[in-house]
Amino acid sequence: MKFCCSDFEGHYYVENQVGPNFRIVRFTSPVLTGRGDKSFFAHNPALFKTKHKRNDIRFFITMGYERFSLLETGACNIAFCPYCGTNLYDFYVDDECANEVEGKTFDLGLIKR
Repeated sequence: MKFCCSDFEGHYYVENQVGPNFRIVRFTSPVLTGRGDKSFFAHNPALFKTKHKRNDIRFFITMGYERFSLLETGACNIAFCPYCGTNLYDFYVDDECANEVEGKTFDLGLIKR
């Protein structure tokens, strides 16, 4: 896998229990991905020129955790690499880059499908 910079790569490969780390999370719930909801992008004017506006991928900085949870890990949503400034939505577009996948490595729990 190719990375935008070595600093992002280092935090991407850090074990879950160690923090802070970067996590690329892919969602599968129709509630989150099927609506065509672009509200995340609408609240981030710097993303208007993003070429790959995927509803199913988000980028987070998290502290250590045993099992990923949006409610319990204290995840901070990011759109640009804090080290090199790369637009993460344009750089990480392949499914294989996801550290966490809803339904495989975590469940939302509160959302009824």
